Amino acid sequence: MNSLAERLDAFRKIIEHDAPVVRVGCLYHKDIPEEPRVIHFERPASSFFVVADPSDDSIDVSMTSPSGIVDMVFRDCSSEEPWSSILGAKPGWMWTLTNQQGYVDGIQIDLHDGEGRFVRRLQMMVGASTISVTALSV
Repeated sequence: MNSLAERLDAFRKIIEHDAPVVRVGCLYHKDIPEEPRVIHFERPASSFFVVADPSDDSIDVSMTSPSGIVDMVFRDCSSEEPWSSILGAKPGWMWTLTNQQGYVDGIQIDLHDGEGRFVRRLQMMVGASTISVTALSV
């Protein structure tokens, strides 16, 4: 897992690129197709990945494709909720969420339209080595 400084640097780079999400892909372990282990936010020239670490159920974000992806199945999730509601939106704010035991097991992203208006807030939490996603409204 990246250090806090590395994660915050990745957050800044993701937001600075100011590019809309054009497609969302989900990578699932072949034996657990219900919840993804990796979520790929595709954007022009600056995609990013949210990744569950099965060794400690932590979560991380990266602008490079995660290594060690074995036994994974890709599915384009762009037409499914909550992903379809964020197409064309841009990340505006990002947070790490730390549980009471000190594990970073969640990430929250606020997405906005090109005018800076709020579109959707996503919370992604890792449990049992997979990512569960909750879409919130404010």
